[in-house]
Amino acid sequence: MSNLIPAGNYPAKTNAKMVVYEAESGSLCVAVPLNALSPEGAVLWTGKTTITLGKADGTLMTKAIANLKKCFPDWDSSNPFALEDIEAGQHELEIVGEHESYTPRATDEDPDPQPMDVFKVKWLNPPGGGSVAMKEPLDEASRKKVLTKWGGKFKAVSGKPAAPAAAAAKPAAAAPAKAAPAKASPPTPPSRKPAAKARTSSQEETWALLKKANPDDSDDDLAAKYYAAQDEVAPGANGELTPEQWGEVAAKLEV
Repeated sequence: MSNLIPAGNYPAKTNAKMVVYEAESGSLCVAVPLNALSPEGAVLWTGKTTITLGKADGTLMTKAIANLKKCFPDWDSSNPFALEDIEAGQHELEIVGEHESYTPRATDEDPDPQPMDVFKVKWLNPPGGGSVAMKEPLDEASRKKVLTKWGGKFKAVSGKPAAPAAAAAKPAAAAPAKAAPAKASPPTPPSRKPAAKARTSSQEETWALLKKANPDDSDDDLAAKYYAAQDEVAPGANGELTPEQWGEVAAKLEV
């Protein structure tokens, strides 16, 4: 079986028990052995991904932990080693992978190994977990604000005339001694330059840009920056950000 399949999203399952360990750097990690599957369930690729649960300085990777809890809802997240108790293949998962250049270690048999492209898992999600969350419907005040800007344009293209002004329906009443303010038209917004279109991005693109901009940083250091920026833009969103929010994250990371 080839270790190189097209980059993209695949349904997946664990193919062995996970292993929690402390890396040489002092970070707390979990190795997750996986099979990438076809829609029909055939195994396309076998490998593993490593997820950092805590940095060497003791800082927990709360986003990664929350996402693992979504992937493995029966995990007692108060104990990292409880991940090792979850049976292989018990949960439906989704992986997002891309191609990465990898140079094997030199051996007596191959003292000068050449770089090769491999499929590497970048994200592990519950099924559908990588999709963008739907926006909430606007409240009444926000709807009116939108219609003030766009309502006339929609009426114009629909061919329907604008509703007659209230004053045309009946004669205007005589003004009282105390002059009443004239019936106000919708306020004309002050002229201004069109707002710049908000930047959009995605989970995968933001990570790839961050890694490209910081080639000498370890994955642990990159993950710390990455999750900190997410917390600033959308606290508690657990990675389920809109394209505009991912654009803000990328801007905060200066990538």
